[in-house]
Amino acid sequence: MELKGKPLSLAAKILGATIAVGALVLKATVSPALDIDAAIKTAAFVVVIFAPVDLSMVMGNIFGPLGAARKQPYPPERSRETGAIPG
Repeated sequence: MELKGKPLSLAAKILGATIAVGALVLKATVSPALDIDAAIKTAAFVVVIFAPVDLSMVMGNIFGPLGAARKQPYPPERSRETGAIPG
């Protein structure tokens, strides 16, 4: 099974948002003494763990894959009359 970065990054963002919203709900209803600062820092930490994955995807979209720069985009065309490659 191959792990892909995009779904893992999305899951981390969803988990971080769930932690933050859950902590706010707990503070408002059950435990007013809950340290909301620590809960938000924990949620942010979960998201920041996958920041390199997000940065890699953005850089890949801007600059393209490294192997694509080395390949010719199209094969050389052959002459219709002789069938030879010009050049």
